[in-house]
Parts: sequence; C-alpha cells; structure tokens
Amino acid sequence: AEDADRAVTLRDLEAQYHRLVLTEASLSGHLATTNSGIRYTGSCRSLTNRIPAINAAILSALAAHGITTALATDKTTIAIWTLNQEGEVRLVRRSASPVTRIKLGEWTISYDTGLLDQLSLMRNSKLPNETGGVLLGIADMSRKSLHVVCGMPQPEDSRASKYGFERGINELAQQVKTAVEATLYQVRYIGEWHSHPNKVSTMPSHVDLTQIIWLGTELQNEGLPALMAIAGQEGRFAFVFSPVRAGKDEEAQDGN
Repeated sequence: AEDADRAVTLRDLEAQYHRLVLTEASLSGHLATTNSGIRYTGSCRSLTNRIPAINAAILSALAAHGITTALATDKTTIAIWTLNQEGEVRLVRRSASPVTRIKLGEWTISYDTGLLDQLSLMRNSKLPNETGGVLLGIADMSRKSLHVVCGMPQPEDSRASKYGFERGINELAQQVKTAVEATLYQVRYIGEWHSHPNKVSTMPSHVDLTQIIWLGTELQNEGLPALMAIAGQEGRFAFVFSPVRAGKDEEAQDGN
C-alpha cells in the first residue's frame, strides 16, 4: 500500500517485494506453485495459477483485511501472507525503503535504500578487495522505466584484488534463470555492479566506461539501456547509464 503522498508507488513496492522474495529465506518460493497455469485473456500477464477454491477464499479474506488495515494509516505498507499445505498462515511485514528516481533521457531509473544497503553489505564483506556481480530489475518498455531490484554476489570464478575486479561466469546463467523464475519472470538482467576500494572515488574508471559502452551495444538489441552501479566507501554510489540510441553511445552519471 502506498503512503499518503505517494512518494513510494506501488511499482516501487513491487520491486521491493521481489527483492524480499529473492533474498529472504522465509519467503523463498513464495510465488512457486505445483499446479499448471491457465491463460484467461490475451494480455501479457494472462497466465494465472490454478488454486483450490478454499485457498482462494482464505487468501481473499486476508487481502481484504490487509487493505482495511493499510487504509487506516497514511504509511507505506508491505505485508506478505503465505498459506502452507496444512492451512497455516505466516505473515511477513516489512517497512518500505525510500526511493530515488533518476531521469536519464527518455528513461527513468528507480532504486531504493534497501538496494544500496544490500550492495554495501556485499562490498564490505569482500574488503579490501573489490567485488561485483549482475543487477536484476524490472523493465517497463512502454513507460521506459527501470526498477533496480537487487544485485547478485560475485560468481565463484571471479578475479578480485585491491586494484580491480573481473566478474566470473561460473553457474551465473543458472542463478539468473532461477531468480527470474522465482519472481514469475517479472525481474530480468539489467546490468552490472561492482565496488571500489576504500579511499577511491566512485567515479567510473576508463575500464568501467569501456564496459558500459559494450554492455549498451549488447542490451540495445533488446530495446533496453545498460546500467552500471558502483559502490564506494561510506555508502557512496554512482550509477552509469548507456541509453538506447541508434548509432550513438553516451553515458550519464548520477552520484549519491
């Protein structure tokens, strides 16, 4: 549920929900189903799940209660109910994270403090070496928006030191595929992230700029811009962006 002034929208909350599904053990498999899906319309999200009528009744009642509770306050709400096979209901409630939006050309990039905290934790865990991985997010082509959902940890075959980082590929394709399936294909690969060591600026290096130009040419075939996040010391971040533009490559940066 949005807050009163809609500073954090439902689209922002959906992105944060998907990060919870991918990072919290208690929500692992929250969208999984053992039943086959059915298509009920011609829309892009027409595939829905078959569930027993009694489960639909229980979940509908929980949803109605959740809406009533959310409307009683002006605060943002994330509440997730899980119904297991024995009929037990588990509730996970989380605070929404503040969202930053960057307008870069025709595209809007949205990310929240929860994402930055996650990247900072992965950075700090590998110090004094650099680290990095891929970025997963939600791409809306019609609205030209990217919601950055989460970053993945470095593959085991990555090469890292105090002076540089080269992301590996070991089991990465399968890990991304698993994450995409866990969100019912709502998230996808949208770019890369890496860290800079202490006492080093988050400004992109020559190697970083070369990579974002290459990444832009790769994703442009899918109609997507390329995105790179750089995590630095004391919560400093930079985002490097390569827009979709035929025959041209350019980068825009935003520091936080």
